[in-house]
Amino acid sequence: DIWLYTQVCIPPVVVIDYFPSDGPTDSPSATISIAPVPLPTCANTYVVQNVGETCDSIGAQFGVSGPEILASNTFLDCQDIWLYTQICVPYPVISDSFTLASSSTTVI
Repeated sequence: DIWLYTQVCIPPVVVIDYFPSDGPTDSPSATISIAPVPLPTCANTYVVQNVGETCDSIGAQFGVSGPEILASNTFLDCQDIWLYTQICVPYPVISDSFTLASSSTTVI
C-alpha cells in the first residue's frame, strides 16, 4: 500500500535515435532526447491563502503552468479554489534534446 501524501519518483523517459551513415561521405549521428514527461509527484505542497487564486496564479509562483497544476490535482476547479486547499505543485516538465554528430561517435 502507498500511504496518502507519499511522494513517488518516476524518472523521465530517455529516447536515443541512431542514424547510420548513408554512404562514405556521410557520418553517422545520434539524437538523444529526454521525452517531456510530467512527473506526477509533488515538488511542493502549497496551501491556498487567498480568495481568487487559480491554477494559473499558483503555477506562476512555482514556474509551472496552470494545466500542470490541474493534472496533478484533478479534483480542482481551477477558477474556484477554496481557501486552505492543499495543492500538489508538480516538478516542471523536463523537455530538452541535443544531437551528437561525429565520424567517431559510438552510441551504446
